Amino acid sequence: MDLANKIEAVLYMYGKPVTIARIRKILKSNEKETEQAISELFLRYEKSTGSLIIIRHKDRLMLTVKEEFSELVKRFVKEIELQKAVVETLAMIALNEPILQSHLSEVRGSGASEHVRELDRMGFVKRTRDGRSYRVELSKKFFEYFDIDKKQLKEKFKNIEQLNEGLLESAGAKDTEGKDQPEEGSNPGNLGKAQEQDAQPEGEPELDEKRRI
Repeated sequence: MDLANKIEAVLYMYGKPVTIARIRKILKSNEKETEQAISELFLRYEKSTGSLIIIRHKDRLMLTVKEEFSELVKRFVKEIELQKAVVETLAMIALNEPILQSHLSEVRGSGASEHVRELDRMGFVKRTRDGRSYRVELSKKFFEYFDIDKKQLKEKFKNIEQLNEGLLESAGAKDTEGKDQPEEGSNPGNLGKAQEQDAQPEGEPELDEKRRI
């Protein structure tokens, strides 16, 4: 398989802008041969009459739909991988991890528990039992998917608004109606450490202090 085909496969797999440096790292190719393969790929798509096109912005490449087909695609895309309300919960976790799921629910509303379960199913977070709640942390997939360096996360994004915008842009999320809002006076960007005693997670029975014999 030639390098141009491999680059095409990487772009298809990511479905979002990818840096050339990351492509080189994945394919273990040098700068010269990578640029040659990219040029070959551009020529191939310029001659193509299909619906896809490769675009380049500075050091990033993306395989996407041609402009004349974009409205057609939007018309049929009803679901997105990450909705805005879920991304907002994810941003809160990212800036305050590790954090208790019950504390997230206090700040984000009752829908936060379902957001966490969805993020766990998708592999973006890890949940570990902690008393009556769960301790929530980011997973390796989070940093790979959003192309964020773990060591630079809190340096690059100073507050939850900046991180939320970055994640939304990367995930291509859209606004959703009826999302849970934080209670008035709460500060989601600076949750601090959760209390040790927390409420029971949703969907699980409370533990009886006394048991019948």
